[in-house]
Amino acid sequence: MTEEEFCERFFQRIMLHCRTGRRPFGVDPKTYSDKIAPIYWREMGKKSSPEECADQDVAYWP
Repeated sequence: MTEEEFCERFFQRIMLHCRTGRRPFGVDPKTYSDKIAPIYWREMGKKSSPEECADQDVAYWP
């Protein structure tokens, strides 16, 4: 999977969580994903799916 594919799937999963009314630390979800998804791709992309990474990230949202 390319970084671009990973980041798009990460963003889509973040948006799914946002539909419940949650927001990533009060930041625009697209801006947040653009910053955070590449980090997950580099560190976890070979071990976890973008959806799993997004779910893990959401667990830390206030």
